Amino acid sequence: MKLDQQSPLLLKIILVFFFGFISSSIGQNAVDSARFYYYKALKPETPSDLSKAYVFYTKSADKNLNSGELFQAVQDLRMVSQVEMEMGFNNNSEESAVNALELLDKLPVDSLTNTARKGLYHHLGRVYRSLEAYDTALTYYNRSFELAMSVSDSTNIYNNMGNIYLDSKDYKMAEEKLGMAYQRSLLTSDSILIARTLDNLSFVQSKLDNPDGVNGMLRALELRELLEDYRGLYSSHSHLYQYGMSQKDTGWSKYHINEALKIAKKLNSASYLNDALTKKLILEGDPEISGYIRLSDSMYEARQKVKNGFAAMQYDFYKEKKRADEMKLLQLKEKQKKTVFQIVGGLLIIMGLLGYVLLRNKHEKEKLEKVFETESMLSKKVHDEIANEVYHLMTKLQTGTDSKSEDVMDHLDAVYNKSRNISKAHASMEWEGPFETHLKGMLKGFNSEEVNVLTKNMSNIEWDKVSKNKKMVLYRVLQELMVNMKKHSGASLVVVSFEKLGAKTQIKYSDNGIGTVLKKTGGLLNAENRIQGVDGTITFESSPNKGFKATINI
Repeated sequence: MKLDQQSPLLLKIILVFFFGFISSSIGQNAVDSARFYYYKALKPETPSDLSKAYVFYTKSADKNLNSGELFQAVQDLRMVSQVEMEMGFNNNSEESAVNALELLDKLPVDSLTNTARKGLYHHLGRVYRSLEAYDTALTYYNRSFELAMSVSDSTNIYNNMGNIYLDSKDYKMAEEKLGMAYQRSLLTSDSILIARTLDNLSFVQSKLDNPDGVNGMLRALELRELLEDYRGLYSSHSHLYQYGMSQKDTGWSKYHINEALKIAKKLNSASYLNDALTKKLILEGDPEISGYIRLSDSMYEARQKVKNGFAAMQYDFYKEKKRADEMKLLQLKEKQKKTVFQIVGGLLIIMGLLGYVLLRNKHEKEKLEKVFETESMLSKKVHDEIANEVYHLMTKLQTGTDSKSEDVMDHLDAVYNKSRNISKAHASMEWEGPFETHLKGMLKGFNSEEVNVLTKNMSNIEWDKVSKNKKMVLYRVLQELMVNMKKHSGASLVVVSFEKLGAKTQIKYSDNGIGTVLKKTGGLLNAENRIQGVDGTITFESSPNKGFKATINI
């Protein structure tokens, strides 16, 4: 015969006031008190142990809630829920567990909160099994299984799932789940767990008329006696009682239910006592008492079908509503974030365009500066080489000094050749035929009795793929280097080599002349400006008596 369920609020008020005097008699500090009442809740030795534990954890939960210690309040409510189930108040146990879950929802997800959540799901599975809400119980066991971290965790969950199928008389599914639980338990060193899964599996096997069933239950009983596992012993004697009833062996059943009743009294468990006394009354066979018990149970079950799962359903409803609200909030945030990204993206595009314009203007300015430098150099060259010669020639003619027609003609011819060379060096290039032929011809044009000019791998370069501007710049720079060599180096050997390096063409110039102390002025500065104008690079290397080298990447 099952205990009727009281109003949760009324029950808590009655229990707190009825057992309130107990808390004043305990003098341990907070840590010792928690440990003391933990064992009172799990292993009660006197009729008042569960009540004392209930009062302690109820007050502790209120205190921790008021001080903002939410996780500790969750732990307290777990213990309150545990004690309420042991006292037979399953609906109150359900409510306390759901309250603990609601507090967990306010805490960050980590290993501690996941462990607490897993324990609460597992406990609710037990609660709903006792309330015969089997589908709800399986739902919570599955949730607990998702958070299982060890073999022991998964073993316990399979074991409890098997018991639910047992209660609903689906013995084949029960055997499957309990078989999995027993096999997993053998991977642990937990003898209590091994005995529990063996007993439950064997009990189901007895329901399926498997002769190994009763032997397995007796082995589990012996192991539990050695371990002094009293809760396990109650379960073993209860299963053996039911086996005797199925075999119509009254003596067997009477022995085991009497042993179960002794253990229930020792544990001071209201639910065990209620279960054992009900079984004992049915065994003794008074038809009126048996009929009353069955009628009472039927009425109780009808009421429970209305009550069962209400707290959990309400919790799931509000949790789903909270999830929907959070989804709406997330969508709003995403929309705001998208708008911000669009604004930032627009600003970046504007800044990019502005930067491009500024860089282009800077590049144009640099190009103008390089043109100005080239024009200045050209002006200086015309002044130094042509204007001075013309002035010198005019002086000769004015003074009549050394003004023989042959000398004047020779001088004029020299001035003409210099002006022609300057013109060639700086005129725009319009050539016909392969560029390689023109470049090689220009380089070979500096060959003489004193200087030998060699080219290397020029034909390996795909000149058709090199832009016209780059070819013109390269031609002028090499021409500038050759002119400088002719004038200043005193070299007898010049080597110009060509090599393809990825997308770039590398040209190396070297001579064995007298070298110099490098100063980027005049021709060298002009060559550098030209190369940089087509996004290339040029480096120079020289020192006295060590020749001259230049490396061009274009």
